[in-house]
Amino acid sequence: MIISGYKHFGGRQVEAGALKNVLAHLGVVAPHTGQPFGDALLFGIGGGIGLGYFVYASASYTALFVATRITTEETRRPGFLQAMTERLFRAIGRADLIDNPRYRTNADRVRHAEELDAIIGEFIGLKTLAENMAYFDENEVTVGPIYDIAQIMEDPHVIAREMLVEYPDEDMGQVPMHGIVPKLSATPGAVRMPAPKLGEHNTEILSGLGFGAAEIERLAGAGVIYSGPQRRKRPE
Repeated sequence: MIISGYKHFGGRQVEAGALKNVLAHLGVVAPHTGQPFGDALLFGIGGGIGLGYFVYASASYTALFVATRITTEETRRPGFLQAMTERLFRAIGRADLIDNPRYRTNADRVRHAEELDAIIGEFIGLKTLAENMAYFDENEVTVGPIYDIAQIMEDPHVIAREMLVEYPDEDMGQVPMHGIVPKLSATPGAVRMPAPKLGEHNTEILSGLGFGAAEIERLAGAGVIYSGPQRRKRPE
């Protein structure tokens, strides 16, 4: 999402896509590459993720979401999904489902959700994630992949937008982190330095407050401030 701010921000634009914000919240998870979000990912195969999207497994043991129905708890206006659902039925070679009384309306699809998921899941399960994405994109059906952390880091869009970047680290060499969020067109921002080590700036800060070298050394010797080797966090 690009927010134009020519009036309020002196001609600048603010880039604040939802995906970037999600990745920013996952920043501490990003280094653990290859760790999936969970079995059947967060939602479970056939589970809903809101706004009518439901999860189906592909042949490559990965999942994607497809719009099929909206429960009454999510919205009282299911009509906008009807055209997309009909397009989905045609795409999977089941145009007959459009006029089938069991799946004709959103309410019908909610009542017969289990058997509908089996029909859609069978089609999706014959193709890999990449094959499904290409096929549904060609047929203009709204779908999306559900990634684990490793797949996020390999996604071309994530790479191109610098949503995840690598920074130097004394212990690990390079560590992946989320990029700057949001990005401003005139002042995009950058990470200038790594997080400080424990007590790294004690002398600099205390000197600026008027403490002399002898007093700083006394505080360190008394254990008031830390000046020893870096303590590593115990693995859980």
